[in-house]
Amino acid sequence: MPISVTKLPQGKPLSRLLLTGAAGGLGKVLRQSLKPYASMLRLSDVAAMDAADTAEEVIPCDLADKAAVDALVKGCDAVVHLGGVSVERPFEEILEANIKGVFHLYEGCRRHGTQRVVFASSNHVVGFHKQGGCWRPTATSALTGITASPKPTAKTFRAFTLIGMALRPSACGLVRPFQNHATAAC
Repeated sequence: MPISVTKLPQGKPLSRLLLTGAAGGLGKVLRQSLKPYASMLRLSDVAAMDAADTAEEVIPCDLADKAAVDALVKGCDAVVHLGGVSVERPFEEILEANIKGVFHLYEGCRRHGTQRVVFASSNHVVGFHKQGGCWRPTATSALTGITASPKPTAKTFRAFTLIGMALRPSACGLVRPFQNHATAAC
């Protein structure tokens, strides 16, 4: 049953919903907004988070730690994945948090039967260009979106009935893009 944005279904549709990146700007906003959708909201980040409120679990986790991510995903019905490096950083940091982290998250979902993942990607995956123009990533962090978007992970989705959605928050007005952003030249 699809969840309507304008009207919530009766009761809580999810027993436990995991929100990674809960200490970030968008994570802090969604912490309150996602509560009506789950009986328990599991919050995770490597950065400090506020203490758990009613019907919340706060579990610090480094996405590069395979065992920790596996334990984090266990028991969750769905994941809203905002965790990782969202700005330009050295490749080694992006590799650990974003690429290995996304792999560990999806593998944990597969192992534990978590069938729904909403993945926050970045406009840097496609670059800033006119519609119909060239497709050129504008930042190293774009590797995350390329690696974890539905096409590269389609085999996982089909083989394990994982329902995934890649969301680019600034593209749909959830967050304001930076005013002095890089542009991709064709």
